Amino acid sequence: MNKIYTQKGFSIQPDFSSTLEKFYGAEASQLDFSKSEASARTINSFVETTTRNKIKDLISPNDLTALTRLVLVNAIYFKGLWKTQFKPEQTREADFFLNAKDKVKVKMMRIEADFPYAEIEELNAKAVALPYKVTYY
Repeated sequence: MNKIYTQKGFSIQPDFSSTLEKFYGAEASQLDFSKSEASARTINSFVETTTRNKIKDLISPNDLTALTRLVLVNAIYFKGLWKTQFKPEQTREADFFLNAKDKVKVKMMRIEADFPYAEIEELNAKAVALPYKVTYY
């Protein structure tokens, strides 16, 4: 499910809004981002409901300011099986960096295997492909 939140009083073109709704199922709503606590609560409630409580606290009130004009949210929860399974006993708690200075402890999965890998200089990014099993229902 997709949703677009705009700053109250900030308008988007009607054609853009209808395109979002028609092709992406994205409803548009307005929030007062200067009320960051309430806005974050509204966005997080949408994400929690859409993902059946699998994703919580996606947006922090600190992410929103009076200068925020638009927040586009894509809430999806995919439950699949890895083609190469992670072993639960190899899961360890480690630092996950939210940005250059903030970090939190999270459970990290670990596996040693050959996977497609790429370094994309233009994006200053590294990527790895972790394939899922194909299942038919």
